[in-house]
Amino acid sequence: MNMKKVIFITVLLAITAVSNFVYGQYRHKGSNGKYGYTEEENGKGKLIIPYKYDDAKRDIGFEEGLAAVKLNGKWGFIDKTDNVVIPFKYDYTNWFSEGVAGVQLNGKYGYIDKTDRVVIPFKYDYVSGFFSNGVASVVCLRDKHGKWKYGYIDIADNVIIKIKYPSKKMFDVATIKKLILLLLPKKQKATTTISLNK
Repeated sequence: MNMKKVIFITVLLAITAVSNFVYGQYRHKGSNGKYGYTEEENGKGKLIIPYKYDDAKRDIGFEEGLAAVKLNGKWGFIDKTDNVVIPFKYDYTNWFSEGVAGVQLNGKYGYIDKTDRVVIPFKYDYVSGFFSNGVASVVCLRDKHGKWKYGYIDIADNVIIKIKYPSKKMFDVATIKKLILLLLPKKQKATTTISLNK
């Protein structure tokens, strides 16, 4: 498999993850400077959730039935009827993917489930994005010199790719092969051979 195919697979995985969105509720900034959700893009259609939030994640839809919104400087999650499901206590949030969301609390990142239960402790300096087939996109720690180190974890917080790389784009060929195999559906893993040209 050449590098173009690797890039294609990466893009395909991202598109698959994005296809989970529930359309029909769009983030929009009202004339009062606050965010809410409408039936159609660009604030058109019926106002579903009033313009009352300081910020809101994702332009299109709610991810896995919840939306991350910010109120009084803290992030939490609401459902499609504007009920607060996870209280406004986080410094930063990502969206839900495979039942968990990366969130920041007191300067560290971890993952919570939809009941606000911590499933991966707050020990990372940053987490990026979402889980795909049980693998987190990127987790980061700073070394003793303040430089970022990147790697991958699974949904049980096992390190899949050691958190040692200076950039998420600089994984070696063996690491890329391992990651591709991890992201393949189980049926394909047994029959897939990956050869990357350097």
